[in-house]
Amino acid sequence: MYIISEDNTIKYYWVTYKLDGIDKEDIIQREIGTYKYIEDNYSKYVIFLYELDYSRNYIIHLNLLELLLNDNI
Repeated sequence: MYIISEDNTIKYYWVTYKLDGIDKEDIIQREIGTYKYIEDNYSKYVIFLYELDYSRNYIIHLNLLELLLNDNI
């Protein structure tokens, strides 16, 4: 997990390559679940290769390729 602090604002980033496995939903829950015990209101992101949006519970999914090609994120 990467924690970045800028201008007194914290942002959490969890980076994973792919979510391959027998039960993709369990794997997604595991990866997003890394934030389960962080009970603050700072931005939380999960970065991986899938283009579909897997954002949930105030945790934002970012597509890795989109992130690398876009200066505005």
